[in-house]
Amino acid sequence: MSGHGEHTPPPRDFWISPSSHIPPQTIALPAGDQIGVTVVQPLVMCFRTTNEYEETRFIDAVQTAAAGCLSELPALAGKLVWKDEARHRIECQIPESPKVQVRIKWLPWDAQKLDAQHWPPYIFQHAEVCLAPRPTYGIGTYNFGLQANIIRGGVIIVMHMNHTILDGSAQGVLQSIFAHHLGRAMDKGPSESSGLLPPVALDKTTTSGSHPARPILEWNDWKLAEKNTMSAEAATKALFAKLAKLTFTIWHISPEKLAKLRRSMQDPKQERLSMATCLSIWLWRAITRTRALAPDTVTRLLMPIQTRGRVKEVHQNYSGSALVYGRTKAKASEVSSLPAHELGARIGNSVAWWTAEKIREHWGSVEDCDDIARYQSNTNRDFGTDIECTHLSNFAFYNLHWGRGLQVRAYRLPGIAFTDGWLNFAPRLASGGNELLLYLARDTLEKLMKDAEFREYAEYWSASDPALDKQAAETERTLSRL
Repeated sequence: MSGHGEHTPPPRDFWISPSSHIPPQTIALPAGDQIGVTVVQPLVMCFRTTNEYEETRFIDAVQTAAAGCLSELPALAGKLVWKDEARHRIECQIPESPKVQVRIKWLPWDAQKLDAQHWPPYIFQHAEVCLAPRPTYGIGTYNFGLQANIIRGGVIIVMHMNHTILDGSAQGVLQSIFAHHLGRAMDKGPSESSGLLPPVALDKTTTSGSHPARPILEWNDWKLAEKNTMSAEAATKALFAKLAKLTFTIWHISPEKLAKLRRSMQDPKQERLSMATCLSIWLWRAITRTRALAPDTVTRLLMPIQTRGRVKEVHQNYSGSALVYGRTKAKASEVSSLPAHELGARIGNSVAWWTAEKIREHWGSVEDCDDIARYQSNTNRDFGTDIECTHLSNFAFYNLHWGRGLQVRAYRLPGIAFTDGWLNFAPRLASGGNELLLYLARDTLEKLMKDAEFREYAEYWSASDPALDKQAAETERTLSRL
């Protein structure tokens, strides 16, 4: 995607203040934020532009939208710092006169070509489209920033959000707030609040824990962290060796195939299974097959569970990290042989297990924990037996109004394959279809590409490694001849 001989202006950096005054303050963070994913998560939002688009207005609008987001969610203007490093406890500090970075960058890329290629992740390298050339740690850095990349016939806005204090749901609300402010600025409308975050949605006390609470290791969610005895050099070598064995691919399931898949899993004598449950079962079966697990091997399906609303005091748009995990267990032989409704019942039970009382107690256990860094999530995903399914299908991303001249085209993550066994159903497309973001071990993906039952429903779209395009095309031709 290089533009040989094509001149692009140098990047421009702006430091943006909130649109309304935010006093300096320290925000105490509850249990959910203490165990959030400590990385600044870049979300890559891809747009085509129409003849109503004006570049100067867009550059101003991105800055206006950033200022509006800060005013609605003050924590974005701060950074996370250690409150008690010995216990690995953090808090959010907002300084006097806070500012966040907004970078405008011009790239010699063509939106029409990228659209035809389904906006492939391999093009979205951190050094090209993000504020930093590599993933950013969530503590001691920043909570929010933007890089707007202007290309021929389009724009690529990368919103950087601190995942430590913003789980997937909170990030979805922030995307809606950003779209609200960007849309009004692009349409030359008056600035006003989105109204999505009433004071209760910012109230961190609503996610406090209950006491007494059981010790943290009495929850199935946790185990003692493995001690790292490697030197820094050996750890770096091991990391690069691991990354070479991982893949990130994007697949598409059409509305017709989604409907067919859901129909195929129903039993007229049983309660109707949701689309999310059907998709989870379908993928659990496919990954278990392609990992070639022994019949008696226990595999777990992990699914984030929404506590907002389940705990009635927690607002539906609560801004923070407030998820717990459903953990469905089965032997590999059961995943392949049990009827869908039986696996669906197990999934339903794993979700129902998390009552409001148990959620509060879990938060209490985290609050009581001596040092949270001594423990880690009790899962075996990387080159192991478990998978995690994240469902963002109901996010309104493609239905948001982003402003005159902007047509939203793709929801992407940077092109780095960083884990195994994480399966993300992206927001539902305007067509009614669904994109599936798959992070898998390379050998698992190679078998999955040849798996007729998986390919019956899923169409390969793109990857973080362009070599996989050819591999996918070859396996598709082979399967079509069978």
